[in-house]
Amino acid sequence: MNTISAKFSDDDHQKLNQICEALHIDKSEALRRSVQQAWLALQLGRTFLERAGGHPKHLLNADKPVGSDKASRRKEISKYLDEKRDKQKAYRDQLKKRINDRSSS
Repeated sequence: MNTISAKFSDDDHQKLNQICEALHIDKSEALRRSVQQAWLALQLGRTFLERAGGHPKHLLNADKPVGSDKASRRKEISKYLDEKRDKQKAYRDQLKKRINDRSSS
């Protein structure tokens, strides 16, 4: 943990003491909660994508379509499923060949 030194006016210091007494917490905890609340308030105005750190880098590759329109997404998904189907078919054919080789010997 890091240590922070802060200057408060007498009025703010009194308010902090009242908060600590009411919540039965120390000043450090009160300040941590305050920072957390302020940070969460800032997050409310941001989109999920912004909170997650932005667009995934592999989607921003200039060689491929960004995937922001339906046609591009559909094409990429279709390509992925075709490749997956081809790999599964090749694997099944390989298994059938092994089975046939064993049964014929």
